[in-house]
Order: sequence, then structure tokens, then C-alpha cells
Amino acid sequence: MHEIREKTVFQINKDVRTIADGDDGAVDGKTTLVLTCNAAGTAWTAAGGLPVEQAEMYENDL
Repeated sequence: MHEIREKTVFQINKDVRTIADGDDGAVDGKTTLVLTCNAAGTAWTAAGGLPVEQAEMYENDL
């Protein structure tokens, strides 16, 4: 588990999708990434059914 700080950004599949504060409709200093594991336990998907092959978390300086 990583400490989540303000301006944290999640990047999925090498920038196919980036999730930042405000994407959930609230600019509150929090970034949320919800992943769902398939029934077989072999793959993850993000909201909207996007298959996740790679995910990174970093602090956005913008």
C-alpha cells in the first residue's frame, strides 16, 4: 500500500487512460482507481470495462 498524497495520478496501460483528482466529479484532493478482478482471478478491468495490463501511480506536479 502506498501513501496517497494530493495530486496523485493513476496511469493505466502506459497512458491509454489517466485518472486524476476531479475525474469522479469531486475536486477533493483524492484520486480513486477501482479495479475489478475477473472470476478466474487472472485479469483486471477498470471502470468502463477497460482491460488493465499495467498501472502506475505518480505525483502530478501540475
